[in-house]
Amino acid sequence: MSRKAVDEKSLSDKLRELHDQWEPHDPDGLPKRLPVSRIELRPDVYQARGNRSGLKQGDVNEEKVQKMRELLNANPETDMTPILVLHLPKAKTRKFILLDGHHRHRAYTGVDRSEIPVEYVRVNPTQALQAANDENTRIREPLTDEGKSQHGWRLLREGLVDLETGKSVTHDWICRTAGVSISWVKKASMKLKEIRESGKDVPEDWFDAIGWGRDEDGERDKTVLRWAEDLRKGFPKMSKLGNPELFARALIRAWPEMIAEIMQHLAEREDLAEIVLIVAEEEGVSPIESGG
Repeated sequence: MSRKAVDEKSLSDKLRELHDQWEPHDPDGLPKRLPVSRIELRPDVYQARGNRSGLKQGDVNEEKVQKMRELLNANPETDMTPILVLHLPKAKTRKFILLDGHHRHRAYTGVDRSEIPVEYVRVNPTQALQAANDENTRIREPLTDEGKSQHGWRLLREGLVDLETGKSVTHDWICRTAGVSISWVKKASMKLKEIRESGKDVPEDWFDAIGWGRDEDGERDKTVLRWAEDLRKGFPKMSKLGNPELFARALIRAWPEMIAEIMQHLAEREDLAEIVLIVAEEEGVSPIESGG
């Protein structure tokens, strides 16, 4: 089957094919090292890297790969952390699907190493999605907020079912797998329901779903600059916002007709404070010391 034909299948269909080649088993007796050539890459299923900035699923950071290769060449007796794989015992020729460690795998293919250390998951192909993206147990290139939203939207719109248990995956499972908040999942679920009830096709891209477009002309940057200027004009004498009550009263006085929308936005975004800290760091601003 061609790669194009595989890519045109839904995530649910791809997982179903993997489930057909899997059965519960104990991986303890499997080899701890495998030939690099035996590792099968399925970034279309297990690598959440696609985003709107040009990266596609399966893309790797070549600079990072090169540094890994230099490390391997300089230490021929030393291995890197094992990659995480899913064993498919029912496949005609036993398959080992790469879940985590795409950069490490790429590094080993470019040096004089015929084998790579591996670690096996003890879950089925659907649950392996979470293992592949669990940032709490694996050191990896962290997904951006945009990447998490795209991955969460993909999992949600697919309506995944764990084919071993026959049960639909839960919102909590999507939160843990994609790294998004429960409030984001609820918001996205409402948007998905709204689109389906309207009879429209469900966009593959989360930002298309919420109507942000592709930002090809830097429209979001222009919007940020415009909003920032409006806020400066609106609060010309407020060097500090240390009193939350005064700030709340100022918001209500300034935009009484929009306060419900503002409250809804704040309630839906439990990660707003975290986003502010991230953006402040990117802009070189200290949220603790700013304001004089």
